[in-house]
Amino acid sequence: MLSNKLQPIYAALDSHQFSRAIKLCLALPTSFLIGQALLAHAYAKSSQRYKALVVIQGIFGSEGFPELQLEIKYALERRQDAEVAVGSSQTNSSLIQPSQAATPARKGGKKGKKKPTVKATSAHAISPNASLETQDEIKDFDWIDQLDSPPNLPNNWEETLPPREPPSDHTLLATISMTLTSLRLQLTAYQMYMWCIATNSNDLELVCKTYLLGLSVWIAPQYQSISAKILEQLQVTALQMARLQQEQHGVSPATAWAAQTALWQIDPVMNRTTIDERKATTLPRLAESLASKSIQITTDDHVLETENFMLYLRSLDVQSKWEEKLAAIQERLDSKEHKNPREDALRGIKASCLITLGRREEACVEMARLLNRHPDNWEYWKMYMSSTDISVESLKFIEELIEKTKNEPYPLRGPHLAKVQRESIRLQNSDESEMLDLIREITTYGNMLAQRASCTFNDLSSYLRYILDKGNVDDALSILDWVKSVFLSIPDNEDPKVRRNQIRGYIFGVQVSYLVVVSHPMLEEEWLPSWKDIVKVWKDFQAFENPDQAQKESRAADDLILLAVQQLVRSDNDTTQHNLMIAAAILEAAIAYSPHNAYLKIAEIFVYSSLNAVGRSFELFRQIYVKHIQHESCSYIILPLLRAGGFYQEIIMVCQEILRLQTSSIRDAAEFTGRAMEGGTLEKATEFVTFQRERMNKSLTTLEAKGLILDCAPMYQQDEDQGLGAVHGIVGGPEDNDRVCKMIAEAHNPHAAFSLLRLRGNATDNLESFTENRDFDILSFNILAPRKLDSPLHILNEAIRRRHHHSLLIRASLCLDSTKGPKKGKITKSSDELSKRCSSLLSCVADSEEYMKNASCQAGLERTALATMLLICQAILAVSGGVVRGNDNTLDSLEAREDATASFLRRAVESMKECHSDFIEQSKENAVPLVSRFIADCLVSIFALFQMCASALEVYGWGKRKRGTRQSAGAMADFAVAMKELIGEMKLPLNTLPREQDTSFASGLDHVLNQGDIETLCKKIADAQLETKRRIDKILSKMVETCEGFDVDI
Repeated sequence: MLSNKLQPIYAALDSHQFSRAIKLCLALPTSFLIGQALLAHAYAKSSQRYKALVVIQGIFGSEGFPELQLEIKYALERRQDAEVAVGSSQTNSSLIQPSQAATPARKGGKKGKKKPTVKATSAHAISPNASLETQDEIKDFDWIDQLDSPPNLPNNWEETLPPREPPSDHTLLATISMTLTSLRLQLTAYQMYMWCIATNSNDLELVCKTYLLGLSVWIAPQYQSISAKILEQLQVTALQMARLQQEQHGVSPATAWAAQTALWQIDPVMNRTTIDERKATTLPRLAESLASKSIQITTDDHVLETENFMLYLRSLDVQSKWEEKLAAIQERLDSKEHKNPREDALRGIKASCLITLGRREEACVEMARLLNRHPDNWEYWKMYMSSTDISVESLKFIEELIEKTKNEPYPLRGPHLAKVQRESIRLQNSDESEMLDLIREITTYGNMLAQRASCTFNDLSSYLRYILDKGNVDDALSILDWVKSVFLSIPDNEDPKVRRNQIRGYIFGVQVSYLVVVSHPMLEEEWLPSWKDIVKVWKDFQAFENPDQAQKESRAADDLILLAVQQLVRSDNDTTQHNLMIAAAILEAAIAYSPHNAYLKIAEIFVYSSLNAVGRSFELFRQIYVKHIQHESCSYIILPLLRAGGFYQEIIMVCQEILRLQTSSIRDAAEFTGRAMEGGTLEKATEFVTFQRERMNKSLTTLEAKGLILDCAPMYQQDEDQGLGAVHGIVGGPEDNDRVCKMIAEAHNPHAAFSLLRLRGNATDNLESFTENRDFDILSFNILAPRKLDSPLHILNEAIRRRHHHSLLIRASLCLDSTKGPKKGKITKSSDELSKRCSSLLSCVADSEEYMKNASCQAGLERTALATMLLICQAILAVSGGVVRGNDNTLDSLEAREDATASFLRRAVESMKECHSDFIEQSKENAVPLVSRFIADCLVSIFALFQMCASALEVYGWGKRKRGTRQSAGAMADFAVAMKELIGEMKLPLNTLPREQDTSFASGLDHVLNQGDIETLCKKIADAQLETKRRIDKILSKMVETCEGFDVDI
């Protein structure tokens, strides 16, 4: 029995022995489909994607499943196998030319020696994969076609199913589905089940699996163009499943699935495709009808009943049936047959509905009932404030609630903060400019809670900002006078508990002072506490704190250090090396005392980066232990610093974690959405879908990570001895073409870095297509010295710049690969392949020139660098294909091509000199970060194009050795000189590293640091600066070495 041979295969797969599993599967006959499915799975697990796809195609047949067909057709391995096959065929035909079979030659009447005939190569010598593609198809296909016109699903993709009978074995289908999902072919897995239920529509398990796989397709980013059609199919599938459940089990929980799917179709967030008028009218009524049926299903699961009822309410929401909704809620609340696990939520919804209907008094009564039960729920308080007219009655209710809760062991913040909120609303709704009442409420709240709750400042900050924005300097002075008199006296109580309360109050006072001084800088000298006093308070408090606090996240006085450092590093204080060293020293001492406080480490990260000690910044970032979703939300604090410090390899590491998160997020979102649907928690399923589609699929952080990977790939190394482009990236070397082909073949993968090149339009047009996922709350401690961060518009502009740069590099590399040198002093006729590639590069140059005219392209160094790249690309076009922009005729003489090439190169030399001038102008401040950024952003790309152009000239015999006789070679030598001069200028700031550390900064800090701490700090900074210098200098030196290879006397 063949089934007996499956156990060793499963055992091999479970133990990750994929090679053994493949060997065992290959021993089985191909007609045994489960064996073939396991073979495909083993291939997929061993990263042999193409072989897995071919095996799956063998199971399905060669017809149907357009996504699978496209994957195989455009696979890199298939292209390589086909090229080998064509090359073998040409070799075979050349071995049996007629001349070889002619009679032997004779010389001088003597009998010549008969030459041995060469036998034709057996047909088996040709690659077996050659049958997959004819020679004509190979001739017509080119990578530039796939680059310029990426493969897309046909318009009738949903109709292209195999004509044969589908498999019916559930194990076989599940195995293939798992493999396809791991290969990111969710659509093929979904269509496989659609194929099955088309002929077996009564199999409830198949129908359910079809729906869940359809959800995974709808969620995945690569299928957003067909998501509306997928939703329509899911609607039909859910109705089919509900019918089967009713027939087979007498109840149909899938009715709720069908109702939820109808709601998704009419939700503009879930379905961005405009639906026709008929569906816009029909779907809401369908959702209401189905949801009303689902709430009639009786079950012992009260949570499920409540979820179905919430679904029914959402179906009424989309139709604005507020009266019906209100009646349904009231009936539910009054019913004794139903238990309501979410009764408070229902009452909140009822109040919201009453507000919508304008029945504010009733809403106010309902919210008051909720607040009596949950007086500290701030969401309820906000709803209460929106339902009342800020009357005397509202104040009376708040006072009564405060009186009612005054005996609580800890004071409730909600009722007291509600008084502040009420006064703020009253002030905003009136024409008054007098802030005294609001200030009085703020001071009352602060006096009561500042020493008891660390979150008091966060509670009041929005109201304080309103006063500072709308009020006058007298209001600011009254706030400063209050905090100084109440909170800013030096804590001196000997009772540890009281001392801790004093510390909280002192921190609150400093935070408020900082906030006021930011708006009124003229008050700083008189009212701002000295950073030295703040540090002294922190040091004195250590004697009252238990030193052994195990894994405690933070200590009570840690915020004092964060506040003190802000005075030292703020940009408007003429930050000096001296101040930065003091800040670094204080933070190191604080981290040693409170090693688990992430905020201290984040502050230290920025301080070290300002000292050009990015290596130490990265060490601290790793100690924060950023994991999972934090890669998406928190990596923004380190990526710009690594880019400014020459840590390109570390940039790739961080960005790869972001892309891995994206891959796992899609898988998890699909899995948990399915679980939520099966568990009946449809609202939770909607949350999963919304998170994936609206946050992860549109992530701005992921877009930035893709661009950074492309920029930094040439600097990736596997060991210290490797140079530029040793492993990845396009640098004008012999490996470029293979890398370009691989990148193009993976362009369809939404999580591949190369997918960045699909970005179109300008930054403003794309702004709404991306979501800001960065968590800025982790920098909320910065009050006096807020950190300047890249805006979403800037990130998009950078992504578009990278798209232009790498589009030029890829196309230039393809052109160089097709370049053929002259024969017998005449130009070789351009092949169709070269013509297409040159045309594509020319269009890309024109597109980039239009981008340069756009305001989104930054003036100065960035724009000049791009202009240099465009001129070199045009030089490559002139020499490779005789193509000159504005000239419809191809240059058909060597002289014309050389003249055009030399002209472009001379202009490139002038542009490079302009880059040099722009660099000098922009490097007057922060020179080292500018050097590091410019290398990754522009210089490596210019260098790569420079090497490509040199290679093209070598093909034509105009290499560097001809610099004295060929004008194009001389122009290239001049460009090498200009580049070397620029690199020499870039090296000057590096020569200042590592800077000599003056230990005089530590004077006056004896109570915080000892001499050993100071020496350790200086060594850390010096080592990190030296590492930055070593990394950047190594790259620049390699470029200089290449330039000097042109043997130019400089």
